[in-house]
Amino acid sequence: MTDEVKRFTEGLRRSEANYRGIFEHALEGVYQSSLEGRFLKANPALARILGYDSPDELIAAITDIRHQFYVHPLDRDTLLGAIANQQQAFGFETEVYRRDGSTIWVLLSARLRRDRADDPGIIEGFITDITSRKRAEEALAESRNFLDEIIDSFGDPMFVKDSRHRWVLLNKAFCSVMGRPRHELLGRSDHDFFPVAEAEIFWAKDEMVLATGRENTNEEFLTDGQGVKRTILTRNSLFVD
Repeated sequence: MTDEVKRFTEGLRRSEANYRGIFEHALEGVYQSSLEGRFLKANPALARILGYDSPDELIAAITDIRHQFYVHPLDRDTLLGAIANQQQAFGFETEVYRRDGSTIWVLLSARLRRDRADDPGIIEGFITDITSRKRAEEALAESRNFLDEIIDSFGDPMFVKDSRHRWVLLNKAFCSVMGRPRHELLGRSDHDFFPVAEAEIFWAKDEMVLATGRENTNEEFLTDGQGVKRTILTRNSLFVD
C-alpha cells in the first residue's frame, strides 16, 4: 500500500510539473477568471500581451474585467452568454486595453469549468494578440475602397473577371450600362444577362485572352439593360497575380 501511495504521489507531482511548464511557457495568454470578473490565474504570456511585468501585477491591477479589460464592456456579456448557452466559446474577437491605456485586438477562446454540481464555476481560456492581422485587414479594406473610388471615377465601363468568367470587380459606368446594381452582377457571368449569341462571343474572346495572355481589342454588339443593342469597343487584357 505504501508503494502504491508513493507511485500515485509521484504521478501527481509529474503531472503538476508538466501542467506548470505548459502554463508558464505557452506563447498564448492563458488565464482563469471568476464569473464576477476577477482574474484568478494568468501566465507570463498574458502579462506580456497586456503590458504587465508579471502575472501577479496583472491580477492585482485588473479587478473589474468588464470595464478595465474590455474596450466595449458589452462584449463580455456576449461572451458570457455564449459560455452559458454552450459551456464554451471559440474564436471570439474583441478589443481590449493594455496597461498603458492603448488598445489591441485579441482572439479569445474560453470555457466554463465546474468541479461540483453546486459550484458556480470559473472561466478558463486562451488569448492571442491578433492586432497585426486586424490592421492588415483594415489596410486592405482601405485599399479596396480606394481602388473602387478610382475605377468609379472613369466614365467608360470597366470590369474584372476571374478565370471562370465571373465578374469580380465593376465600376458604376458598367452597372449603368447593365441597368443593374453592382451586387446583382458580382459573381455572375455574361450568360446570365446577354442573349446567347452575344454571351458566346464574349466568352470565346475572354477564353482567348486567358489562353494566350495577349491583349484583345474588339468591336462587337452588346444588348444593354434596357434592351438596346449597342456597338461597343472592348479591350481585354490578362492580369496575373
